[in-house]
Formats: sequence, structure tokens, C-alpha cells
Amino acid sequence: MSLAARLATGSAHPVSRALTRYAESAHAVTAADEIEIAPFERALERRGLGVIAQTLKGAAVLGRAEWLQEHVNGHVQAPETIDGPCVGLALDGKLLARFGFADALRAEAADALAELRVLGLVRQTLLTGDREAVARKMAAQVGIDTVVAQALPHDKLDYVMYELEAGRHPLVVGDGLNDVLAIKAGAISIAMGERGIDIAVTSADIVLLADDLRRIPTCIRLGRRCRQTATVNAAIGMAWTVAIIALAALGVLVALWVAVLHNVGTFVVIANAGRLLRIGEAAEIRTTAIE
Repeated sequence: MSLAARLATGSAHPVSRALTRYAESAHAVTAADEIEIAPFERALERRGLGVIAQTLKGAAVLGRAEWLQEHVNGHVQAPETIDGPCVGLALDGKLLARFGFADALRAEAADALAELRVLGLVRQTLLTGDREAVARKMAAQVGIDTVVAQALPHDKLDYVMYELEAGRHPLVVGDGLNDVLAIKAGAISIAMGERGIDIAVTSADIVLLADDLRRIPTCIRLGRRCRQTATVNAAIGMAWTVAIIALAALGVLVALWVAVLHNVGTFVVIANAGRLLRIGEAAEIRTTAIE
């Protein structure tokens, strides 16, 4: 556990973070373990697969079965008895341990995706590095039909590019290092800022500071209302200006009234834009009690 936790610190993957938190809570990292295995300077990560570091006892590897297969003597296969993500630990070509994780569905996930479908976003896809059975089980609980499982970063990118080439405008939502390529390629991208890593946050078009998926439909509603308001304001401003110029040209208005009415038009546009401030999250995000 000590070796696995130290390897996991070299990765930003959610599984690595979960393993690190568990080891810390179990007080698994001890000075004695570090002396026995020998500390390593740096763990190199291969995105979506795992991490590797050189120790005095050989190469220490932590990751999924495909990654371990390249560094372990013999065949390595993920156990079917574990429903969630599974990673293995190997040292000097020998498999030492497996770590199984349970996927926990967010309480608000089903509601958020249902709201998105109401807004017209009916083609929903789950892109995940998890195994097929696990991914489909989670997708079924939230009403997602299309699942791309065991996807590496480039697989997610390829799927987004395929959607773009088909003439669609995919909205990509992610928070991890493995999502960065897809986030940057998406027509629109949203990063979950609270738990998302820095590079994912800086790559996204929109960052949600609170870790609540129901803010995604709220964000879409606000974006659509902003576009509608901008169009209305442009029409009001142009019509108002043309009317004032016409009245001034006909001699109906003097210069003083032209200046006054021009400013009145500006205030009308600002007041209409100010209505956007009334769009709050209180009605959109319902409090969920978890016992």
C-alpha cells in the first residue's frame, strides 16, 4: 500500500487520488516502507494507463491491466469480480496487488441529464476509461444510451472529432487530465472547477466553480438567454437610433432632445440586459439531502 500510494502521487487521475486518500486515512505510508523499497525521485505517468518509477528493487508500476502487461512476466487480466475500476501494482516484473474501486453515482447526475434532455441535448454519450460492464451499468442509471468504455485520451478526442466531422456541435464536460484533449476539441466545453485539475480548467470554455452537475443546464439556459437578450438589444438600439435620426432630419427634434433620447435608449438597453441578473440558481438547483 505504501508503494502504491507513493506511485499514485505522480498522477492526477481520480483513481490515483482515491488511492492516495485511502492510504493516508489508513496510515499506510511509513518511513520503514520507504527505506525498504528505496525512495524514487519521480514517477512518470502515461495518461490513461498508469505510472512507473525506478527503484532499487526494479521498476515499480501502478495502472490498468494493459499497462501492467508491458511490465509483468505473464498474462495480466482485470478480475471480473470487481465491478468498479481496478488497478494493479507490480515491482520488478511481479504482480504484487490489485486495488478495486467502487464507482459512486452523483446524487444529482440523473436530474442534471434529464434537464439537459428537456433543453434539447438528447444525444448523450458517456466517454470513460472504465470497463464496458461498469460503464453501461452507470449509464443505465442516468439514461445514457451511448457508451464508449475503456477510452484513452486519444479515443475521447477521436470521438469528439467524429461528431464535429458529422456536422454536430458536441458539448464536452470533464474534469480530469484524460479529458483535456476532448475538452479542447469540443465545440463548447465545460470543466468542473472544484475537483477538476488546472489544465482541464484552463482548457475549457466555461468553468463551473461549484461541483454540482445541475449547474450545467443552468449554464445553458443562461447562455441562451444572453444570446436572446443581445439580439433584442441590438434590434432596440438600431431601431431607436434610426427613429431619432429620422425625427431630427425632419426637424421634429432639436439637438437637446436628440441627446436626451439617445441616452434614454442606452438606459433601455441596459435595463433589458439587467433582467439577466434575475436568472438565479435557487429555482434551478434543488437541495439534495444525503443521509
